Amino acid sequence: MAVFGFSALLHYSEPVGVRSLPRIALVLALAALAGAALAPAQAAEGKGKNFASEIMTRADELAKEEKLVEAGALYRKLLFANPKDDAALKKLRTVNTKISEKLVDIGVGKWEEDREEAGGILRAAARLQPEGKAVQAAFKERGFKLHEGEWRTEAEIDEYKRSDKERGDSRREELRLNANFKIIRQGVFRIFTDVAGGKTKIELMLNALQAHYDAYCEFIYAFSPRFPSEGLDVVFFMKREDYKVHMGSDDTLGLYVPKAGASFFFLTGEGEDFATLLHEMTHQLNDKVGEIDLELAALEEGLAEYFGYAQLTSGNRKIQLGKVHGPSVQRIREALYNRDGEVFIPLEELLRARRSEKSPFYQQSWGVIHLLRHDYPNGRLILFEAMASVCRRPEVRHSAVEGGFHKVLEEYGSNFAEFEKVYRKFYAEVK
Repeated sequence: MAVFGFSALLHYSEPVGVRSLPRIALVLALAALAGAALAPAQAAEGKGKNFASEIMTRADELAKEEKLVEAGALYRKLLFANPKDDAALKKLRTVNTKISEKLVDIGVGKWEEDREEAGGILRAAARLQPEGKAVQAAFKERGFKLHEGEWRTEAEIDEYKRSDKERGDSRREELRLNANFKIIRQGVFRIFTDVAGGKTKIELMLNALQAHYDAYCEFIYAFSPRFPSEGLDVVFFMKREDYKVHMGSDDTLGLYVPKAGASFFFLTGEGEDFATLLHEMTHQLNDKVGEIDLELAALEEGLAEYFGYAQLTSGNRKIQLGKVHGPSVQRIREALYNRDGEVFIPLEELLRARRSEKSPFYQQSWGVIHLLRHDYPNGRLILFEAMASVCRRPEVRHSAVEGGFHKVLEEYGSNFAEFEKVYRKFYAEVK
């Protein structure tokens, strides 16, 4: 398991929470709040154990000992495993409130000494408990208002509004788009498109983007998803040929390019490819909202496929996750029985690979996520550990199992052989 002692926190290399936050300010504050002993709770050994009950008991003990960071990390696991666990939600909010209030005290105490550092600590407190009275009072007393998900002064808000067009124009240049690409602002999204006729032609795409974003934030609520104040950039080309030339890609329907920080798509004449839209946007949300670096390709692509095969309804304003995707199941079955040239990829190989071009890699990866989410014992806890261990925020990574997927399985009384046995049986039989 990941153990974030003082040294590990001090050398954490990514921004935590808000990008303007000096990272050392928060990690020192978290270290102080967690206390000297930062050892994570140990999960029970063997199959059939009530892991959720054991984790709750340990989390409650830590909360009573005022080891708030540790307790919060365990409540997060439980909430991810069961979003309807009202007890875990209430306790996580209580812990977050206490941590937030302590961070407010630290930030207020540093205000006159170093306002940039103090402001970063206060914003970290706001992220943990956005509606907290202490947080709101601390900002309001210092002349801040909540604007576009960030606490800003009146002058900063005016500057933000004034420079929004300049930022959009500059971003368009960075993305190497022509001046005829108009910019559409919709919530957290910044859309660049050369589609003629205003917004109506891409309305369904915009609805799908918003529904997907809302569902993703709900999916990773336990990770305290980050508000992407810099915007989620999406490019829609009117013509496929223009997309192909710009992207240098002949065989893709859409792409998220991490170095560019933007997703690229084209509109077709036959109806839009919403599965690709949702898939590629999941990569951007993992990067900018979840701040999750899923180094294992099967988890990154499996999660993208899981969202990609969601069902959109009500003019794409609503989205439903978790339905069995028949075509993927069929491809997995063909591989299980070596039909039509498909060869099943052993799950140990699949879940150790950093990347893979093998078929049916994407379908089997979807199968891993679906099975863990819906049918494997302790599957959601296992998925949380795998995702949390590569989250860029230490308050999420704290106590997560590290060392690879096989270590996660072992922590919950399983192994690759058992996981593959259940996987094979499930997809051979599922309707």
